[in-house]
Amino acid sequence: MEQRVNLVTLGVSNYGRAKAFYEALGWSPALDVQETVFFQANGVILVLWARDRLADDIGLPDDGARWSGIALAHNVRSRGEVHEVIEQARRNGAEITREPAETFYGGYAGAFHDLDGHAWEIAHNPGFGLDDDGNVVLPAGSRTSVRPAAMARSEHHRLGRYAECPPTGAEALVVAECLICEELAGRVEIPGGLVWEDANVTSFHIPPIEENPEPYLGHLMIVTRRHVDHLGDLTESEAESVARASRVLAAALREEGVERVHVAVIGLGVPHFHEHLYPRYPGVPAGTNWLSVDELPDAPHGGAEAIRLFVERLRSHL
Repeated sequence: MEQRVNLVTLGVSNYGRAKAFYEALGWSPALDVQETVFFQANGVILVLWARDRLADDIGLPDDGARWSGIALAHNVRSRGEVHEVIEQARRNGAEITREPAETFYGGYAGAFHDLDGHAWEIAHNPGFGLDDDGNVVLPAGSRTSVRPAAMARSEHHRLGRYAECPPTGAEALVVAECLICEELAGRVEIPGGLVWEDANVTSFHIPPIEENPEPYLGHLMIVTRRHVDHLGDLTESEAESVARASRVLAAALREEGVERVHVAVIGLGVPHFHEHLYPRYPGVPAGTNWLSVDELPDAPHGGAEAIRLFVERLRSHL
C-alpha cells in the first residue's frame, strides 16, 4: 500500500447545509455530482456525502457506536491492486467491512477498519485517474452540477465518467460533441463493451457505422480517457498505459490466430490520443500493404453480434 491518502469523505446529515457551510468558508467545489460535492484540497480531495449512504458504501452500520462518520480513501490503478491492499490489511489484523466488489459508479472497491476502528476504502475508480505521484486531481472551476454518465451507461460500460468535458484538467469528462467521450459515456453503444482498461486508457473494438456496417474483426482502438491532442502531451503514466495495453491486446489477438499486429497513430480526427491495432491474419500475401489486408477475399468481417463474440473471446485471453 503506497503511503498516501487520496480522498477524505465526511458523512453529513444535511447535504445542502454542509455544502453551504464550506462554501461560506470560501471553499469552491470542483464537482457537484448528485448530492456529492468534491473539493480539491491540494493533493487530497475532501468529499461531502450523506452519512447513511457513506456508511452503506463502506459496509458499516450507522449506529454511532464505532464510526466517526469519516472515511479515508486510497485509490489504486487497477482492480488487482484493490485485492492486494485489502489482503495486506487483513493479514495485519484489519477488519474487512466490505470485500472487493463492483461499485455503483462503475469502479471496484473494498473497505476495512484499522486496529482503532478508522474506516478506509481501497478503490479503483476509472473516472478519477491518478497522476504520476498517485494524486487525484479534479478539474478546477466546474461549479455546475453534473450527472455521472455511469448512471446511464449501457450494460457494456463500467466507467465512472461525467456529462461535461472541459478542455483541460487531469480528468477527462465526457462532452457531447466528442465521439470518443460519447462512446466512453455509454451514449454510443460499443458491441462487446470495453476490451481492456486502466486509470488512463481504454480499449474497444471499432464499432459498426453506417459507412462500414461490418468492420474488420480485430481492429481495436486504444484511447486516452482525457483529451490529449498531441502525442507529446501524454503523461509518463499515460504513455506507459498505452504501451501496456498494446502488449496485452496484441498477445490476446495472437490467441485468436492473428499473425501480426500493425500499430498506427494518426493523430487527427478526435481530441483524444488514440492508437489503432490492426490485425494481420495468416495467409496474407507477402508485400500486401497493411491498410489493404482487410480487403482480401477471406478477411474476416462482422456486424455487432460477431464483434461482441470476438470481444468476449479476447477478454478471455487477458
